[in-house]
Amino acid sequence: MASDGGAASIAEGPAIPNEQFGPYRAVRFLGRGGMSAVYLAERIDGRFDHMVAIKVMAAHLAGDDFRRRFETEGQFLAALRHPNITSLFDGGLSSSGHPYLAIEYVEGEALDAYCDSRKLTVEARLHLFLQVADAVDYAHRNLILHRDLKPGNILVNNRGQVKLLDFGTASLLSGAANVTVTRARMLTPRYASPEQLRGKRPGVGGDVFSLGVILFELLTGAWPFGNPDSVVSELQRVAGVVSPTRPASAVTQPAAEQRALSPERLRRMLGGDLSAIMLKALENEPARRYSTVSELAADLKHYLEGRPVEARPQTAFYRLGKFVRRRWLAVAATSVFVAGIGAASLAGA
Repeated sequence: MASDGGAASIAEGPAIPNEQFGPYRAVRFLGRGGMSAVYLAERIDGRFDHMVAIKVMAAHLAGDDFRRRFETEGQFLAALRHPNITSLFDGGLSSSGHPYLAIEYVEGEALDAYCDSRKLTVEARLHLFLQVADAVDYAHRNLILHRDLKPGNILVNNRGQVKLLDFGTASLLSGAANVTVTRARMLTPRYASPEQLRGKRPGVGGDVFSLGVILFELLTGAWPFGNPDSVVSELQRVAGVVSPTRPASAVTQPAAEQRALSPERLRRMLGGDLSAIMLKALENEPARRYSTVSELAADLKHYLEGRPVEARPQTAFYRLGKFVRRRWLAVAATSVFVAGIGAASLAGA
């Protein structure tokens, strides 16, 4: 902790700052990011009991550029009002002069850990993922790109509600290119698109790709590009010359057990429509991915409803097969009726 009782820098241990953050006082260290530390804080002005997460900018990053970026995150959160995005309550300078944001405190687990600890089915995981997609799509419709989507920034509370966190690397859809280059170094490479790894101007396609990686891991239990710690894999992704693993090929016995299925059953589920959806989201070229998050979500909803998905070639045979499986009872009844009419006609001949 700094000698004046201010916020601890990111390089130091999880000390609790003694300063006051508006009407709040930090009581417990929660975690740290690239440019901030986060504390659980309680309201101390006596007006009412309220717990928040206080995000404090690291003391050693107090330059103008980082301060502006921190303030921009607060502006983004203030502009977003969605049940699956954490709310901003307050912000400003602490009693020691450190920039802070008072954000909705979410008591929950990271998305992947929540699903695995409960051995959720593929369908249950898809429903949670759709909450994430709805939040990201809402941000996009408000011209805000998240740019660091990953399970650690997605919490699920004890009511099964998803909360999207951390807009610290977010940018406007019309953001300046120089801001993009600066923030590219703060992204999480494991979930970043090839163009993000190259430091290119941000776009909706980057968030679509990140969601594709999250979805692939959520359903298969594996990273789609081999070894996530391999330097060669990262270089190949930067160059855009590596293709994702087929989802069914990534299935292991432990992954199947965590989804309450046999490996064979999980492989069958992850073929066909789900495979096409994931691989479309993970295309190297942004133009070949879903053009919006809502299109990705629509295909997943169609899959859950047994309807044709746009990621598959729309052949007459494919669409007919979907119709038959969705309306199998009516089709079977019609077939029996037609067969009965035919038999009656033959009998009367």
